[in-house]
Amino acid sequence: MTMKFPSYLLLTLCISGCSILKSEPAATADATPPPGYNPVYITGIKKITSPPTERPAFYLSRSEATEPNRIRLFSHMVDSAGNYLSGASSSKLRSMWCRLTDVCAGRTDIIKDFKLREVSENDHIPTAIVLAMDHSGSMGEPRALAVQEAASKFISMKMPEDAFALIKYDGHIGVESPLSNDGQLLQSRLQKTGLTGFGGFTAIGDAIESGIDLLAKTQGYDRKAIVVFTDGKDNSSTLTRDSVIRNARRNGVIVCAVDFGENIDPGYMTEVANSTGGIHEQVYRTGEFESVFQDLYRKLKNYYVIEYTPRSYGQHTVSMKLCLPRDTAIAERTFDNSPKAGEVAFLDITFNVDQADIQPASEEALTNAEYLLKAFPTMTVEVRGHTDNTGDSQHNKTLSERRAQAVRAALVKRGVAANRIVAKGFGDSMPIADNSTEDGRARNRRTEFVILTQ
Repeated sequence: MTMKFPSYLLLTLCISGCSILKSEPAATADATPPPGYNPVYITGIKKITSPPTERPAFYLSRSEATEPNRIRLFSHMVDSAGNYLSGASSSKLRSMWCRLTDVCAGRTDIIKDFKLREVSENDHIPTAIVLAMDHSGSMGEPRALAVQEAASKFISMKMPEDAFALIKYDGHIGVESPLSNDGQLLQSRLQKTGLTGFGGFTAIGDAIESGIDLLAKTQGYDRKAIVVFTDGKDNSSTLTRDSVIRNARRNGVIVCAVDFGENIDPGYMTEVANSTGGIHEQVYRTGEFESVFQDLYRKLKNYYVIEYTPRSYGQHTVSMKLCLPRDTAIAERTFDNSPKAGEVAFLDITFNVDQADIQPASEEALTNAEYLLKAFPTMTVEVRGHTDNTGDSQHNKTLSERRAQAVRAALVKRGVAANRIVAKGFGDSMPIADNSTEDGRARNRRTEFVILTQ
């Protein structure tokens, strides 16, 4: 008779027979941080009206390269007291951002036409966040309790417009609270019981996938993110890392990853974060749990956006230089913007009301699409037209089809072979936002660019 065991059980062969190890052994002490380890966590916000006289900690914390023709870099500058320095995108301080360099495929581009803007917590952008906490056996009871205390402090920071969800995981996934904007309810659902009910092996991918499922079902939030914490390697997920990344990108979910200690897979969490536009952090001390969770929340709510159009495709190393009164600061980041089949990008194409005439302001978007198609001569794409739900559905579908065909015709006129572009209209059948608000309707009136084959 063949016996079947749960996926989190590890079968270990031994000379005298077989035994079943049901949990990972707990780590006995925190790892020793590497030389020079001195993270600066954001503990507050400070408005500046002049360039800082002392060099701040300066990061390109994350990047988004999910749209083939647009790169977004998310930057933070933090002073030695832990204050995020806000206000540096004003016209008075814009010259601080003095040099953006992009190196790809042996080519170095100085990007002079990058756009810069700031988003802050004062903008009150609704954000949905899933906190996924490793409760595998290697965590041990004291660290599990420390994570739970850090989660409680994390909940206490929640701004009214945001919603949190709580997941604990080892080899199985426990949703302790679905998304809620009620802080008291979240605190009551957070069980500070150590490893009770957990303590098995580690299923990071499955935990992230559960977070994606929670976020994909919710509406009304402009940003969706998962903060996933682990002290080890993924050894019992049913899903591959690549499939989790694809699903996160498809649902517009960014994954911020926290590795703890030295027994982690350094490539796993870094790749998940980088591929979904998230932030990766590495910590070594149990006492840092609270700081790193709060730091990530502040970074998700406060940041500078540097946006530009890439000149090439592939692996990029980008650097941003700050010119300060007494010093300079340089932040670097790598990313890959190679287009992938199934990727959906928004084309910034505008039309006259109830018409299919492309407005002159759309020239840049058309040029970017043309450049991409000529850079990849075998690529085929689908142009999709969408509308909001105002008016008759059949009229909306016809209008969206005409608009998609207009974009296709414009690209063909620019020299792209007609058989490489499919045009389809979906009318109001595929909303991505709430049609009951003007902002939601504006987001639903869109043109998409989908890569079919590369």
